[in-house]
Amino acid sequence: MGGQVKATRTVIGTPGAPHEFVSALDSILRENLPDDMNTETVRIRLIAHASLAVGWWTDPQRCWCYNWLGVKLGGWQGDWYTMDAPEFIDGKWTVLKADKWRAFSGWSEAVTDTANRLRAQGDALEAALDPSEAADRRYAEARKKHGYWTAPGSSGTEALVSRCKRVRKYLPEGGAQDGYVPLHLVMALVVGVVILSIALAVTL
Repeated sequence: MGGQVKATRTVIGTPGAPHEFVSALDSILRENLPDDMNTETVRIRLIAHASLAVGWWTDPQRCWCYNWLGVKLGGWQGDWYTMDAPEFIDGKWTVLKADKWRAFSGWSEAVTDTANRLRAQGDALEAALDPSEAADRRYAEARKKHGYWTAPGSSGTEALVSRCKRVRKYLPEGGAQDGYVPLHLVMALVVGVVILSIALAVTL
């Protein structure tokens, strides 16, 4: 059983730079989603959802403890943190003070939790796997049905559908896959080049 932890900010990409947010989160999802969900269409919809949850245009972003989709405590048995939350209740916006949210130890745990919840929500997973752009709306409607936002009417749904289209522009079909290199390999290559440069400089 977990306990309360301090809300520490998690930064995705570069705050205020949507294209870097998309690229960074796509790499994270590629490395952590299970194989049966690790498709471009699923990643696009999850990235779009995250962009609304944490704000890819804001500096700083609204992401704490790797909770990249803004998931409340619910039945989570792990650590949690508190944060005020605006919710639409009984026909008006209300700020819930010190609401409890899931706190993850890192990206692996955070993405695994997302995959588990998506798997449990069959209609959302089915829509997420559908490669047609028309499925964006079914995915958004399923997410709303499962309580991911309380905004009235179809505003949240329309926002997510619109954001899916924008993510595709930043992450063109096929472009994210061709020549993809995991982030940890890129960093290892950079470190290797630096070490080699220093060694050569000392030798000369």
